[in-house]
Amino acid sequence: MLQLIYIALPAFVANMLPVFATHWDIFPTLAHPIDERRFGVNKTWRGLVVGVIGAIAIASAQWLIFSPYPTLMHALLFGALAGSGALGGDLIKSFFKRLFGIENGRPFVPFDQIDYMLGFLLFTYPLATWSFADALFLLVFALIANPVVNGLAYAIGLKKTFW
Repeated sequence: MLQLIYIALPAFVANMLPVFATHWDIFPTLAHPIDERRFGVNKTWRGLVVGVIGAIAIASAQWLIFSPYPTLMHALLFGALAGSGALGGDLIKSFFKRLFGIENGRPFVPFDQIDYMLGFLLFTYPLATWSFADALFLLVFALIANPVVNGLAYAIGLKKTFW
């Protein structure tokens, strides 16, 4: 199971990096909503770019340190898909929040906790072919880990809400 968490690390990082990018004002010129009406004000080009770049960087580092990928090109592709999938899942969840009239920053349980993992699993499936048990484990892990990490980010002032 630790191997699954290791392989999913690019998605976990992609999901967290937009918070750091906002806090440290990384790429301020990209700090504009992707589509405020469809996704809300908190889904920005900056978060998308930083998250995907971060996922690619993590997958590349994994390839150098202890590689689950056969080649560097595979690691780069996996990282790009992992980051795009994680943040794409978050965007799709935000779209449905707007559709259902849920305000920006309000909780949407359990989708706030697993949206990025669903996107990650879907986008990386062509490279990873996740088993049902693998996918279920990662979804449950995300469901548990996400509130813990968000609570810590809130406690140290990185996030405005604890969810």
